[in-house]
Amino acid sequence: MAGIERPTKSALEIFTTCPRESEVGQYSDRMRRTASLTQAAGFEGILIYTGNEVPVEPWLVAGELAQSHPTLSPFIAVNPVYMHPFTVARCIAMLAQRYGTRCHLNLIAGTSLADMSALDEADGHDQRYDRLREFALIVRELCRGDKAVSFEGKFFGAKHLRLPHRVPSDLQPVFFVAGQSPAAQQTAQTLSARSLGMLQGSMAVSPPSASGVHMGIIARDSDDEAWAEAYSRFPEKTSAIPQHMLIHNTDASWKKALLKEAEVISTPNDAYWLGPFLRGQLDCPLLIGSVETVARCLDQLIAHNVRQLVLELHDSEKDYMFAAAAIQRTKACMPPL
Repeated sequence: MAGIERPTKSALEIFTTCPRESEVGQYSDRMRRTASLTQAAGFEGILIYTGNEVPVEPWLVAGELAQSHPTLSPFIAVNPVYMHPFTVARCIAMLAQRYGTRCHLNLIAGTSLADMSALDEADGHDQRYDRLREFALIVRELCRGDKAVSFEGKFFGAKHLRLPHRVPSDLQPVFFVAGQSPAAQQTAQTLSARSLGMLQGSMAVSPPSASGVHMGIIARDSDDEAWAEAYSRFPEKTSAIPQHMLIHNTDASWKKALLKEAEVISTPNDAYWLGPFLRGQLDCPLLIGSVETVARCLDQLIAHNVRQLVLELHDSEKDYMFAAAAIQRTKACMPPL
C-alpha cells in the first residue's frame, strides 16, 4: 500500500486521540504529528483529553489545532470541575468566529478518585452527572444565543447571561456524554446528546444506545501480521500498573465493566483483545486483524447504529494507512442514513 487512503465522505465520523504524554514538549510534538496524520487520513478530528495529569490546557490545544489544521474538529473533553460553563461557551464561540471551527464536546463527570480528592471534589457519582446536566444546558443555551440565559440550578446559576459573539447555526457544538451508568444515560437523554460507549467482545456496544465507540485498531495485510505487531507493541511483561490495581482509584462504571469482561476474556478472542487494557497499557479494547477482518467487525458496529469511532492509533503512517483502508472498505457498504 502506498500512502494513506482517504476515506470517501459518509455519515461515519472518525476521531483519533491526543497523545498521552506528561512532558509538554513531547506532548506538543506528538500532537502535531497526530494532527497531520489525522488530516491526511481524511478523519473528522481529534479527542483532546482533560485531567490533572494532562500537561496542556485542552482549550489551548484546540486553538492550536484550529489554527494549524482548520479542517479538523477538536473533540474536547469537558469536566465541570475544571471550568465554568460561560468560559466553555466563550471558547466555543471564539473558535467558531476566528477559525470557522465546529467543536465536539465529550462531557465527562469524573476523574480518578485521587484527583477528585486533590480538587476537593465532594459530590458523589450521580450528583456529578446532575451537575454535568446543568453545566451542559447553560453551555448549549449560550451557544444558541437566541436570548439572554437565566438559569437557577443546584450547582450553577445565570442571570441574563450572554456571549459577546454568537455561534453560527452551522457551527453549533456537538455534545457527547461518556459513560455506561444509568446516570450517564439519563444525562445523554436529557440533553439529546450522543452517547459514547465501549466495545464488547460480542461486537455489541455498551450502553446499547451509544452512537459512538472508543477503541484501538491494529490492522495489517493479514491477521498474522496484525497480531504479530500487537504482541510486539503490548508485551506481557510491562512496567505499567495492572488494571486490577488501578480500579480502586475510580468509580467509573465503564472501567469496572470492562475489567470484569477482561477477566473473563483473558486471551485474544478472534479480532477482539483486552490484554493491553488488563495490563494497564491501554484504556480501551483493541480490534486486531487484516483490513478485511477489521472491516467486517466495523460492519457489525454499523449494524448496531454506531456512527462515530474514537480510535486509539499508534502515531505512525502505517497504522493510520491500514486503519483508513479498513474504514474505507466498511463505508462502501454503509446504508444511507
